[in-house]
Amino acid sequence: MSRLADDSSHFNNQGCKIDRVEMRGITIQQLQDIFDDVKKLCENELKLLSIDDITIDQFKEKLILKQTENRKCSYVELKASCEQKTTWCVVYRPSQSFKEIFTVLKQHSIDRELDPTDSYWIHVRI
Repeated sequence: MSRLADDSSHFNNQGCKIDRVEMRGITIQQLQDIFDDVKKLCENELKLLSIDDITIDQFKEKLILKQTENRKCSYVELKASCEQKTTWCVVYRPSQSFKEIFTVLKQHSIDRELDPTDSYWIHVRI
């Protein structure tokens, strides 16, 4: 894909193919969608895990891998309608709670007055 998003119209559930990894940034709104999905998953299916405790690894295993399995794609490719150039890089530990990471990134976007199309590259550090 060659075009970049310039407004909020790129938030959808149809998805797209993004060949260049550096163009697979994820926006705060898309992270909010994931957070909402994880919260529902914890409440309905993972009664032993709460949204406060679920780690990035657990969330990846229980939600992301299942959603991306058929298309063999990244999660961003499920949510975006076009390339989303990475603005910020985030490194986390797999044992960190998803809620903690999301809360920090959400506050970061507010503090820096980021545009809704600004996106994060989220990388695991083992």
